[in-house]
Amino acid sequence: MTTPIVNLRRLLVLLWSRRRTLGVCMLLAIIVSAVMALRARIEYESNAVLAQVRDDNSQLSGALSSVVGQLGGLVGGAGALGGSATSVEESVAVLRSRDFALRFMGEHDVLRFLFPEEWDAVAGKWKRSPPTGADSWGNRLAHLLSSQPMPPPLVLPPGPSPDLAVQRFERIRIVDIDRRTNFVKLAVRGPSPQVAHDWASAMIEELNESLRQRALEDSRRAIALLVKKVDAEGTQSMHTIASALLEQQLRREVGAESRREYALRVLDPPSLPDQRAAPRRSRMVLIGAGLGLLLGAAFVIAQTAWRQRRRAPAHRP
Repeated sequence: MTTPIVNLRRLLVLLWSRRRTLGVCMLLAIIVSAVMALRARIEYESNAVLAQVRDDNSQLSGALSSVVGQLGGLVGGAGALGGSATSVEESVAVLRSRDFALRFMGEHDVLRFLFPEEWDAVAGKWKRSPPTGADSWGNRLAHLLSSQPMPPPLVLPPGPSPDLAVQRFERIRIVDIDRRTNFVKLAVRGPSPQVAHDWASAMIEELNESLRQRALEDSRRAIALLVKKVDAEGTQSMHTIASALLEQQLRREVGAESRREYALRVLDPPSLPDQRAAPRRSRMVLIGAGLGLLLGAAFVIAQTAWRQRRRAPAHRP
C-alpha cells in the first residue's frame, strides 16, 4: 500500500533535484510559444444575429388550396404560394454552400488573407501552385504497379485550389442556428476590425440578394405560365383560379422587389470588434510552459531510468 506513495515521493525528489533542467525546458518552450504567438496571424471577429423574415401575406383560401396540386406542374419551381419565401435552414444552407463561399472570396479578396504565404506582395500575383495529388509518389507507384497509363499532370492556375480555399474559409465564417429561438448567429473573422465588420455585412447583404433574385426568377417564370393559362382557359372556374394564383405570384414578386432583407433580417448588426479574437498570446504561452514542463519531466525520468539500467550489474545464468 505504501509503494505508490514512496514512488511519488521519489519522483518529486528526482524532479526537484533536476529543477534546473526543468527550468531550461520550460524557458525554451516559453520562448518558442511566444515567438509563435507573435508571428501568428491577427484576427478580429465580427458577430451578428439574424432572424427569418416572415411574410405578411395571408395564405391561400381553402378553395384555392384544394387545386394547387392540379396546377403544381404549371407553376413549376416557384415554391410556396404565399407564406415565407425561404426557411432558416435553406438560408443557412446557401450561406454555407461552396458556390457562395467561392463567389464571396473572389469578390472581396479574402484569399490573400487566407493564404498570405502564397501571395507575392512585391510582384502583386500568386506564386506557383504546389504540385497536385496526381503527381505524388503514391500515385506514381500505383500506376507503375498497375497496367493503366499515367495520366497527364494536371495544370492548375497559380494560387490556392478551390477545395483548400473553401476549407480555410470555413474557419473564418461560422454559422449556427439557435434551435430554441430559431435565430441565426453569424461570426466572421478578418485581419482588422473594419474588414471583419465589412465582410459580415456584405455576407448578409449578398445572401439576401441571392435568395431574392432566385425568388424573382421563380415568380416571373410562374407568372409567364399563369398568363398563358388565363388566356387559354375556357371554363370560368379554372379561369378564376388561375387569375387568383396569378395575383398571388404578382404579390410575391412585388414583395421580393420591395424587400431588401428578403430571407434574413438583422436583429443585431455586425459588431465592430475592439479586441482581437486570435491569437490568444497569454494562453499560448501558458500552454507552452505546461508542455515544456511535461517534456522536461519526461526527459528527466527517461534519462534517470537509462542511467540506472546501465549501472545495474548484468545478471548471469
